[in-house]
Amino acid sequence: MAFRDQIFQIKPEGTSGTFESMAGADVVQVGQFTPTIQDFGVAERSMLSARPGTPVAAVMVNRLMRFEAPFEFSGSGTPGTASGLDKHLLAGSMNKAVVGGTSVTYGLAWPPPATTYSCGFFLDGVRYACAGARVESIKIAATAGQVVTGSAAYVGLYRAPSTLANPTPTFPTQAPAVAFNSANTPSGGLTLAGVAVCVEEFELTIANTIELYDHAGCAPHIDHTDRAVTGSITIARPPIATLDVLTNAANSVLGALVLPWGTTAGNITTLNLPQIQLAPVGLVNIRGKAGFKLDFTMISAASNQELSIVQT
Repeated sequence: MAFRDQIFQIKPEGTSGTFESMAGADVVQVGQFTPTIQDFGVAERSMLSARPGTPVAAVMVNRLMRFEAPFEFSGSGTPGTASGLDKHLLAGSMNKAVVGGTSVTYGLAWPPPATTYSCGFFLDGVRYACAGARVESIKIAATAGQVVTGSAAYVGLYRAPSTLANPTPTFPTQAPAVAFNSANTPSGGLTLAGVAVCVEEFELTIANTIELYDHAGCAPHIDHTDRAVTGSITIARPPIATLDVLTNAANSVLGALVLPWGTTAGNITTLNLPQIQLAPVGLVNIRGKAGFKLDFTMISAASNQELSIVQT
């Protein structure tokens, strides 16, 4: 179950793993979620107890917290101003470039940014917290007629809860999410291999490989060792003469995918995937009509072939 009395805070750390003091200005608006407060490993012991059938206490190790924070994917409402999604994307190994009054662009960075984050959420006057956190995966999804949504799956070092009054939130500026439809994705705007397509739904996953390192003699820390970007897109079947996705998939032809939504300045988001490879194409039923479901993987040999998310 998820909880309604829930306030989520996140703040970049000055020293990785050192929990930051946070205030109402560090609150980010999210949907309801249920965290795994204690995700511990258990080091079993083999010593005999003083009483038969009573084990010697095990030791809790690899002490983590995990949670997946859901949100709506929209802009700030002001071109060139970061939205409430900013910290989720940065914690998910992206960097940021801002052109004042025009755009905010997020791109995948390698090596990943060194900054880690303190996180906390409040429930009935108790704050549950973690430090040194990174985002294990970012998911973006939309279905025609629905708003575009996202989620960020966090992994952080467990910190003890505390009795603390709920802060008064000061949310980052966030424009209302728009429907993913013809009014907000103009005809010809969504393209695959440079050809306009009609999209029923899509999903994108940035999967980061996150590892906990708790060496003897050193402070425990969470590091980012690898990543993969995958997704799928369901489209109305284009004429083969216009876009032959079956032949492209069969011949391992790489192509670009551009997915924009929103038409009002300050609330336009565009996903740019300069190079993707299609998996075998599947036929799907889109409310009685045949369509194609295309699974894909990002392929990049250079930084300009990585995923970017542009808000204008």
